[in-house]
Amino acid sequence: MMWEEAARLLGTSEGCASINKIIDLFSEAKATEAKAIQALKYLMRETIQNRFHDIGLR
Repeated sequence: MMWEEAARLLGTSEGCASINKIIDLFSEAKATEAKAIQALKYLMRETIQNRFHDIGLR
């Protein structure tokens, strides 16, 4: 949703006037993406650690 709003603002004449809003949207999107990546790493950590003892699962 943040990306769509930023793209909408960039595609209009109000984009230049709303540059701070666009920057805030991209910063929020970046933070959300970083949280999602950390959550995936946490979920995958257990699976990856469980594979070390069985060479067939690598």
